[in-house]
Amino acid sequence: MNIATEIIYELEVEGCCEVEYVESAAGAAEGDAAAQASDKVSPCVLGHIASYYYLSYRSVGLFDRMYVQYVGRSCVAHPPTHSR
Repeated sequence: MNIATEIIYELEVEGCCEVEYVESAAGAAEGDAAAQASDKVSPCVLGHIASYYYLSYRSVGLFDRMYVQYVGRSCVAHPPTHSR
């Protein structure tokens, strides 16, 4: 796993972005960029808040976890379901 993948995974876990994972085409050559699919990264509300107020993504993730503890539901529409 490279550093960009690790950071995007951390951002997704903290609720700052969503990643739509797309499988690459069957039989695609390793270097064939046109045949390979790319994943789509979209910002979430918490990501926008962190960016606007210059907050750490870990801070907004902590806020979301505390919100769940006291309110019983997440600020994030749907947290990531895949494993690392």
